[in-house]
Amino acid sequence: MHTHIPQNKVIKSALLNAGYRVSTSHARQDSIKTNAPHHVIWDIMRAF
Repeated sequence: MHTHIPQNKVIKSALLNAGYRVSTSHARQDSIKTNAPHHVIWDIMRAF
């Protein structure tokens, strides 16, 4: 997938506005944890 990767804060905001929980991973500061299903994350990434 050749695309621009949006900033984590943009992805976090989209997930929060969609009603899902989201936080920063303790393992890597540039990773996120969420309870959103994979198809929702995929839809958000396709929007960019």
